[in-house]
Amino acid sequence: MTDENPRRISDREVPLTIDSYFMPMHAPNVPVLIGMPGTDDLFVFVFSTEEKLVETMKTFAIAYQRISRVTSGKDLIAEMNETNANAGRPYRIRLAVDPYKADNGNARFTEPLTYEAPR
Repeated sequence: MTDENPRRISDREVPLTIDSYFMPMHAPNVPVLIGMPGTDDLFVFVFSTEEKLVETMKTFAIAYQRISRVTSGKDLIAEMNETNANAGRPYRIRLAVDPYKADNGNARFTEPLTYEAPR
């Protein structure tokens, strides 16, 4: 995270499949969690291409150590839902798909529904 966290603007929640998407990680099984103004929630960024991941993380100056592939979006979403239900914290962990910096400096992204779309 940086001092200037990206401002959150979610385009909408949509059903989509994120299998084989790319995710920035600090270490194996430790995704980068990103805070944004206007919400206590933390976001995990996932990208449809490795190039989008590298460019966006550079644009927002967010550090990461490695890149991981999402093997099962359904399992990732289920794990996040379970963590959120059992955590007892004042924030949730959410997914931001293909985030990018808009012309006004805000982060734009699509947020998947809490279930994965059928293929």
